[in-house]
Amino acid sequence: MKHKLLPLVVLLLIGINSLSSHFAGGNIYYDCLSNGQYQFWAEITLDCGGASNPASINISGTNTCGIATQNITLTLVGSLTQNVSQVCFRDSLLTRCVGSGNTLQGRRRYIYSGTATIAPCNTWTFGWGSCCRNGGAGGVVNIPAGSIYLQTTMNSVTDSCNNSVRYTGVQNPYVCINSNASYNFGAVDPDGDSLAYELTAPLTAAGTPTTYNAGYSAQSPINGIVLDSMTGTITFLPNALGSFVVAVKVSEFDSLGRLVGTTMRDIQIVVYNCAANVPPNTDSTSLYNLVGQGTITGPKTMDVCEGDTFCVSFDVIDSNIMDTLSLFSTNITSILPGATLSYTGINPIVGTLCWTVPSNAPGSNSVSLTADDGT
Repeated sequence: MKHKLLPLVVLLLIGINSLSSHFAGGNIYYDCLSNGQYQFWAEITLDCGGASNPASINISGTNTCGIATQNITLTLVGSLTQNVSQVCFRDSLLTRCVGSGNTLQGRRRYIYSGTATIAPCNTWTFGWGSCCRNGGAGGVVNIPAGSIYLQTTMNSVTDSCNNSVRYTGVQNPYVCINSNASYNFGAVDPDGDSLAYELTAPLTAAGTPTTYNAGYSAQSPINGIVLDSMTGTITFLPNALGSFVVAVKVSEFDSLGRLVGTTMRDIQIVVYNCAANVPPNTDSTSLYNLVGQGTITGPKTMDVCEGDTFCVSFDVIDSNIMDTLSLFSTNITSILPGATLSYTGINPIVGTLCWTVPSNAPGSNSVSLTADDGT
């Protein structure tokens, strides 16, 4: 019987002025089709109002087995292009994604896809890079301006048909300065492999990590950051304004403990001066009122088994008593298929998560929840 770990992570959506103008992060992942054929995907986020997105991209596949380098063309899947501007609903028509003359920062996510047949080898590395990252005058604090490079690896001898990790957490979370913040990368593995998270240096080219500005490093891209290596949740108390590039590497291990692949996720966390607004308080959020099977094992975690059905409650509070809160999830449909999320009240609100655990579900699931105070 597998156990499901359900940490709750609450983010804050707020408005922010435009700071930058080009690549703002992304990742590469793949799906096994059959007989050595794979479908590759690239997820790339760009600032609206900057350089146009490419019509296609070419990822390069190198290996340690002496096989010739494989170049794979990925074309834009236009139907999957999405506005991912992290602003409140009332400001959604005021970003540069809607109008070039607008003042609020806006971002779009572009998805590219293509297929290729890959020979067995431990290890393949697939990567793509471009100039330029939205650093320098764009407001990125912890690294210099420069190119961006994304990569993923595959051990196709160890696992001849692996599906890599993909991510459901928001690409560019916004948080308030001097307020406790948390973020979950929302990694999902279709095969149910065990996942391990580690902070890593963003890349500027294949095998070339970025340099850091004074006071920052791969393990400390934001002052005071702490990563839970099992759940992929980072917590921190931001004390400087601007955008901070953070990269995570997720390693996936099969049921025998063998490494079958890695992926990296490159994001930007934007720290904003929220002025008089105080974000919803997540420190006091705890699970309670469990109905059905399962066991609450911590303030934000619980264990359940395949076939269990449960509902569990939690509170979200905003000290600005005039704020009206809303609650939604960025990844519940992919992390917990068939689950429902509802809430009652205005401030505080009581959230309720219900799920029947299917058979062969992944062993660990991190649910990302977003509380919006509308300001």
